Amino acid sequence: MKTKRNIKHSLLIFALAVLGTLSASAQQINLDKVVRAAELTLFQELNNDKAWYYIIDKPKIATD
Repeated sequence: MKTKRNIKHSLLIFALAVLGTLSASAQQINLDKVVRAAELTLFQELNNDKAWYYIIDKPKIATD
């Protein structure tokens, strides 16, 4: 019984390690070129000059 539990535990740890490395990729943004527009902050993508990502400056919690 302990052997089956150890095998399952080892497989779970291996699967989590593989999934963790797959989801570790992120967008590469240029922190040197930041543009502010109203309540938005825009970041230019590092590899594509025409792609921009934005975040809002004043986050709100929805109450609906």
